[in-house]
Amino acid sequence: MLKAQALATTQQYLNRLLNEGPDRFVETYLGEWMAIANDMLGFDLMAEMRGSIMSYMEKQLAKRLPKVPPKLDEKKAKELSEKATKLAEPILAVINLRGQTLLEQAVVLGVTAYEAYITDTIDALFRLNPRLLDKFTNELNKGLKWSGISRHGKDAQEAARAFLIQKHKPLELGATKTLFARLTKIENVFGNDETERMLRRFIEYRHVIVHRAGKVDRKFREVTGSRQGLETYVELTTTFVSEGLDFLSGFVARLQARIEALGRGTAESEPPQ
Repeated sequence: MLKAQALATTQQYLNRLLNEGPDRFVETYLGEWMAIANDMLGFDLMAEMRGSIMSYMEKQLAKRLPKVPPKLDEKKAKELSEKATKLAEPILAVINLRGQTLLEQAVVLGVTAYEAYITDTIDALFRLNPRLLDKFTNELNKGLKWSGISRHGKDAQEAARAFLIQKHKPLELGATKTLFARLTKIENVFGNDETERMLRRFIEYRHVIVHRAGKVDRKFREVTGSRQGLETYVELTTTFVSEGLDFLSGFVARLQARIEALGRGTAESEPPQ
């Protein structure tokens, strides 16, 4: 989740760099740092340095710059052009990230982290108490055929865990809620409808980014409440993504605490909000 949050922050500053231009961005960014330094020192450090440095640079450049621009032969010009093109590649790559490319990846990475947590947690619950598998005897009898268990060798329990996790996909919140209710004393793993709705909304953003190249469809508008036009590209903001990632992190932390409390036999009376 930290990596996803880092992507969202990076996109914010990258857009600022591209919008303001390198000179203006560096000037304002360094200016913010210098303001802190000036407050600490009690005087304007750059003002003290600027006069002597600029005077020195002007004298040195006047000595070294040729009076007449040098002439380049065709071979040398081609060589320098190729080098310049190569050096420009990272700059062009950064320019192509303008907008929300990193924000989209932050959404995908954040939802993937949530998905991995739910999967790993369910797997751990089964491993810690294999008898929980007995609660799913009917499903296992019907769905776990030889093609599904042969690759697991002698480990039938591993095959059963894999089957049940695949059947109750973490991104399908209804199935996840049902599975946790059967495995634990947590009746509603999401706590309330609002939490479930916010999770579903963020997951739907991930779905449209991954499976529709970011283009809005009717299902996206229904789930998220968005008013964007059909087939337009989904719009993201740093604030929305950062808040969504914070929400995912908070939900996971609260759920983990509740599961640990259940393990100690001291479950909280209140579900995660």
